[in-house]
Amino acid sequence: MRPGARRAAVGLASIAAVLLPAAGLAYLGVGSYRADRGLVARRLAEHQRAAEQVAAAVLARLEAAVDAVAAALADAEGPLTPNALASLRAAHPLARHPFYVGPDGRLRYAVPNPLAPAADPPDVGPALAFSSPRAAGRRRRQLADAHRRELALCGGAGPAGCALRARDVADVTRAYAALADADDTGPEALLALARLRRATGDAGGAVAAYDALARRFGHRVDDEGVSYALWAAVGRARHGGEGARRAVLEAILAGRYRAPPDALLAIAEDLRRAVDGDADLAAIDAALARARGHARLVATLESDADSVVRTAGAALRGRPSLRDPARTLVYRREPSGAIVGLAVDDALLSAVAAEEPIPVTDPAPTTRAIVQRVGDPVPASLRAFSTAGFGAALPHLTVSVVNDRAMPDPLDAIVRERGRRHLMLTGGLIGLLMLGLVATIRSAARERELARLKSDFVSTVSHELKTPLTSIRMFAEMLQQGVAGGDRAREARYHDILVQESERLGLLIANVLDYAQIERGTRRYTVESRAVDEVAREAVDTFARLREGDASRIEFAVEPDAAGARAAIDTAVVVQSLLNLLANAAKYGGATAPIEVRVHRSAPGWIGVSVRDRGPGIPRRHHAAIFREFYRAPEAYAAGVEGTGLGLALVKRHVEALGGRVELVSAVGRGSTFSILLPEEVGA
Repeated sequence: MRPGARRAAVGLASIAAVLLPAAGLAYLGVGSYRADRGLVARRLAEHQRAAEQVAAAVLARLEAAVDAVAAALADAEGPLTPNALASLRAAHPLARHPFYVGPDGRLRYAVPNPLAPAADPPDVGPALAFSSPRAAGRRRRQLADAHRRELALCGGAGPAGCALRARDVADVTRAYAALADADDTGPEALLALARLRRATGDAGGAVAAYDALARRFGHRVDDEGVSYALWAAVGRARHGGEGARRAVLEAILAGRYRAPPDALLAIAEDLRRAVDGDADLAAIDAALARARGHARLVATLESDADSVVRTAGAALRGRPSLRDPARTLVYRREPSGAIVGLAVDDALLSAVAAEEPIPVTDPAPTTRAIVQRVGDPVPASLRAFSTAGFGAALPHLTVSVVNDRAMPDPLDAIVRERGRRHLMLTGGLIGLLMLGLVATIRSAARERELARLKSDFVSTVSHELKTPLTSIRMFAEMLQQGVAGGDRAREARYHDILVQESERLGLLIANVLDYAQIERGTRRYTVESRAVDEVAREAVDTFARLREGDASRIEFAVEPDAAGARAAIDTAVVVQSLLNLLANAAKYGGATAPIEVRVHRSAPGWIGVSVRDRGPGIPRRHHAAIFREFYRAPEAYAAGVEGTGLGLALVKRHVEALGGRVELVSAVGRGSTFSILLPEEVGA
C-alpha cells in the first residue's frame, strides 16, 4: 500500500475508533436527557396549571362577592344594615369593604359610617332671634376682645396664674356671660366660659356652662360641622369619672352625635385613650376598628372615584388604588348604570389564594399560592415554581405557586439523578472526543490558518519591498538623467529621499530577519545599561529622519521622576520596537494628528515609554490578537492601511525577551496608547 493511502487508512481508522463509541454514548445520553426533560417539563406544567387554576378561583370568588354585594344592595334599596353587612362578610370574606356609585355618577357607600347619627338629633332649647346686623357685629367684636383678654390672662399660665388675677378674670367671665345670652355668640361664649372656669378650678361652673350649651344650642353645629351637644358632652366627661367618659364614647359609637366622620373618629379615639384599659372594651374597640376601616375606605374612594366611573364596564375590572398602594379596587357597571365594587387589600387576596388547593404531584407541605403585584420579586424566603396572571380583569396582579426554601424542592431528586447520569455520560463523551477529534480539527485549522497567513505575508512583504525599491530606483534615475538640472538643493533632497527609503527598506528587512531568527531560536541580544529617555530620544530622532513629513507631529516628553532612569536593554532592539510603534501611530493616527511619546515611571521598579496616537482606536476584541504574527485587524484591511502584521508581534517578542512587557490602552474613537515597560536597573 502506498504511504499516502496507508496514512489515509490510519486516519480513517482513528476517527472511527473515536466516533463510534462517542456516537453510542451520545445516543444513550440523548435518550436519558429526553426522558428526564419530559418528566421535569410535566412537573413544571403541573405547577403552571395550578397557578392558573388558583387565579381563576380567586377571580371567581371576586365575581361572586361583587354579585353578592349587588344583590344585597338591591334588596336593601340603600346602604346595608350592620346585620346585612355581617351576613355578607360571613358568606364572602372578600366583601369586607363594598361600595357603589349611583347612575348619576355620585359615589355612595354600601356601608354607612359607623359613627354617623341614625337621624338628626331633635332641637332642644329655645332659638333666640338674631338682633340687628349692627348689634351682631358689636357682639362679635366683644367676643373677639374677650378671647384676646383670656389669652393674655391665662395663656400658658394654667389655673394658678389665672387665680392670681381674679379681678381681671372676673371681668372676662362677665363679658362671656353677657355674650352667652345672644343666639349668634352664645355657643362660642359658653364654650369659652366653660374653658375659663375650668382653668380657674371652678369645675361646677364649667359643668353648668356645658349644660347650658347642650340645653340651648345642642341642636346646632360649629363652623367645622361638629355638634355643640358633642362638645358639651365631652366637656362634662372631662370633669366626670371614667364612667362618664365611657358613656360619651359609647354614645359617639352609637351615632348619637352629629359631626364629620374624621372629627368623630378623632374625638372617640381620644376618649378611648382616657378609659381604663382593664375594663371590658372589646365591643368599643371593635366599633372603633370598623370606623377606622370606613375612614380608610372613604379616603381611598375619594381619590379613585373619577377613575372608577371612567373605566367601569360590564365586565369585572380591577385597578390599584391611587391613595392606598396595598389595596385593589374591583368593580363593574350594572345594567342600571350603577357601579358596584369592592376595596380589597392585597394581603386578603393572598390569604384567599392560600386557601385554594394546589393540584400537583407530591407537593411540599408548605406549597401554596400568593398574590403579588406585577414586577414584585418573590420574597427571599420562598421558592417560586410558576406564575400566572389574572388576565384583563386584574392586569396588575399575579398568582405564584411557592413553598418555603427551608423545605425540599420537589424537583431536586429528579435534577440530582439526572445530573449524576448526565455527568457520567458527558464525561465519557468528552474524553473520547478530546482524544481524537479536537486534536485533529485544531491541527488542521492551525495548518490552514498558518498557510493563509504565510500567503498573505508573502504578498504583503512583496508589496512592502516594492514600494521603497520603486522610490529608490526612480530618484536614482532622476539623478542619473540630470533632472535636478544642477540644482544642488533638489539633488540634496533626492539624496535624502534615497537615504530615507533605504533605511525604511532596511527596517523592513530587519523585521523579517528578526522574525526568522526568533522562530529558529537563534536571536541573540546585546544588553547594556542605558538611560531609557536617551534611547527613546534616539528612536524619535531616527523616525524624524525617516519620515520628515511626520517629524513636526511628534510631541516628546520625559516626566521628572523618569529622567535618567536606566535599564538593561538592547539599544538596537528597543529603538527598532519604538520605530515600529511610531510607524503604526503615523499610519493610523491621520495625516496631521499629533503623536505623543512619553517617558514615565509606570510603577515602582518599572520605566515606561508610551506612544499615543489619535487614530480610530482598536476594538477590545482585537487587543490580544494584534500581537500575533501575521495578524492584522479587519478594520486595517478595510481602511487600506499597508502593513506586514509583524511589527507588533516583534515588539512583544523583543520586549519580553528583555524582561519587560507591552501594554495597550485603546477604545474605538479614542486613539491608542502602546507602552513598553522595562524593569529599572537596580542601583541605577
